[in-house]
Amino acid sequence: MKSQYTMVIQWSDEDQLYVVSLPEFGPFAKTHGATYAKAAASGVEAIESLIMAYEGSGEELPMPLKFGNQPKFFPQLEEQLRSGPIKTRKSNGIASQHKVVRR
Repeated sequence: MKSQYTMVIQWSDEDQLYVVSLPEFGPFAKTHGATYAKAAASGVEAIESLIMAYEGSGEELPMPLKFGNQPKFFPQLEEQLRSGPIKTRKSNGIASQHKVVRR
């Protein structure tokens, strides 16, 4: 199932794993994974489960956030994404793009 919902994946020093937040579904919609790839897969699975639960209950799904057109859930992240050059980094075989922010 393809969705347009947001996943924010962050490393947790406390838990020593990646935590996935699903902001459209509220502050407690989270999952995790030992690796970035496992966390992403858990996030996709959680979103699919949430969609099925909403549809099964007849509850209206939340509107997906769109880049540049969302509430300020992560104002510092949005600032970083809008400024600075993009740098590609490869870690554990996964390529990701990061903005370089100089303060």
